[in-house]
Amino acid sequence: MTSITNKGLELEHSYKDVILDVMRNVFVKNGKLVLRVSGSSMYPVLQNGACVAVTKCSFENLKIGDIIVYQKFKTHVTIHRVNSIIKDGDLTYLRTQGDNNECLDEYIVSVSDFWGKVEV
Repeated sequence: MTSITNKGLELEHSYKDVILDVMRNVFVKNGKLVLRVSGSSMYPVLQNGACVAVTKCSFENLKIGDIIVYQKFKTHVTIHRVNSIIKDGDLTYLRTQGDNNECLDEYIVSVSDFWGKVEV
């Protein structure tokens, strides 16, 4: 850290990490979770502030068009639609995109990033 003003932000991020870990553990145990949408990347299907139900499903059974929840970054989860499925030998990856976004997400989603499928 280069300045003392960043310390509060650092603490805030650590709380987000803990909260997401707890949420994921509850999800793994129960197989269901309700999340509140934050943002407009999935508009008009999912609107800012809406609650969505997420259920466990097999990564291998996902299809193009499914809306999924995944955690690519430590401090937030993303709800986007599967745009394409990439097979690389025994490994499978997903390309995703928000319905209201012009471009595909810059990264690929692996099985370890994947939480579950949104019920719509």
